[in-house]
Amino acid sequence: MLKKILLGIGITLLLILAAITTVLIKPNLLRGAIHAGGERFAGLDIEIDSLDSHRSPLRLNIDGLKISNPNWPEPTLLTLDSLSLQLLASPFRKGPFWAVESEGLNVRVATNDKGEVNWLTATLQASSDETADTEDSEQAEAPSPITLPGDFSFDHILLRDTQLQFTSANGEHYQLTLPEVRGERLEQGNGELVVELDYRKQRFTLRGDIILFDPMAAILDYSLSLSHADAELSSEGRLDLGPTLEGSRIDLALKLEKLDQLATLADIDAPAFDLAFDGVGSFASRGRLRAIWAGVESSGALCHLHDKVERAAIRAGFTPADRKFKPHVTLARFKGTPEFAAGRFLEDHAGFTS
Repeated sequence: MLKKILLGIGITLLLILAAITTVLIKPNLLRGAIHAGGERFAGLDIEIDSLDSHRSPLRLNIDGLKISNPNWPEPTLLTLDSLSLQLLASPFRKGPFWAVESEGLNVRVATNDKGEVNWLTATLQASSDETADTEDSEQAEAPSPITLPGDFSFDHILLRDTQLQFTSANGEHYQLTLPEVRGERLEQGNGELVVELDYRKQRFTLRGDIILFDPMAAILDYSLSLSHADAELSSEGRLDLGPTLEGSRIDLALKLEKLDQLATLADIDAPAFDLAFDGVGSFASRGRLRAIWAGVESSGALCHLHDKVERAAIRAGFTPADRKFKPHVTLARFKGTPEFAAGRFLEDHAGFTS
């Protein structure tokens, strides 16, 4: 407990010191301090083209930020065209006190065949190992109950033209573009998030609304929707962030219009073909009914599509199913229902064709 209190006091003092330093120290001197600190404490090169501050309101502007790991083959980790961090009120008052806006953020994450990550320099790795050894040597404390703040500390967040890039050890490259990310505090305990993202020439929009229902008990209400030209996935409910998540409720709804554009995300391209239904059946385990399905006649075109989907899943890191492909359409799923309960339905529709 004492360690957590000291940590909180240290972070608070660091924030105050940073705010005072930003206003009082000359920009060139502050730039030099940031560069020296990054190299000494993290093993990273931090370069800033321009840095200036304003007092009313207290604002820090950064142009041309670049963070690099000099010991990585492709050293650049992060570039940023511009960032504005504003302090709108005293951090010790209730309610929002800061806002941030950025333009042209580019973050690169890469791994190598040794399992190393480009962001984790030798300096940071050594610091992490020392912290882990210290924690292992100390007596484990009982986990503290989770609590949430009673309000959001930010007024608004606006990030434009953000790119996230990931390169795997085998050279596969993925890029996610976020044209705009907006977060806004609507009222006390209520915040809204909107994220626009592009992936493989497909546009998605994520919208979310979060209400801090009972912060002291770590309970929040939420609603989320992920929209695309072909489909929309929405969810709403209540999350109890206790150790067991008991009392949480999550509702999901999926609306599909078509799959033409979504299929391109997996590099799957196959000609249209007809499906023919033939009979019905069921899946069961230990005398309990799991599902009722309508059989689909196998065809060359269907098997060709199945092979393409399976290869795409393997490329994505999934393990292929070890059972024979049996084309079908699931009509209903069950939990705890005796297997014999479906007997009459299966008998009446045994000759179903379409």
